[in-house]
Amino acid sequence: MEALLQIEKKNAIVAFNKADNNGKSLLVNLFGKETFNQKITDQVKTFEEALALDGDQDEETLQFLNNPVRHPDMVSMLAYMKLVVIARVLNEGWTPDWTNDSQYKYMPYFKHKSGSGFGLSY
Repeated sequence: MEALLQIEKKNAIVAFNKADNNGKSLLVNLFGKETFNQKITDQVKTFEEALALDGDQDEETLQFLNNPVRHPDMVSMLAYMKLVVIARVLNEGWTPDWTNDSQYKYMPYFKHKSGSGFGLSY
């Protein structure tokens, strides 16, 4: 009698994203390419989904991210850490090279005009 192996789809996607070409080919052969042909924005709608796909968190960080905030000063730190996880997952491993001026990067740009408050440019 053969044993049945089960894997959650999100775990298969995490494995696919971290695999080399041989590993990706193996996973596509096992589960079909439609399993992995999803836009990242279709896969991630919540922080919890981003955290599940990230897979780069150590136990201490996970404990911090999942515990309720007990000190008001920690609220901004927790929010920033969550945004970093979300950005890392949505960028699918791409990190900007800040020394390369020819590489496109996007960030908010604010300019202050005297007497009129802040303006947003993009």
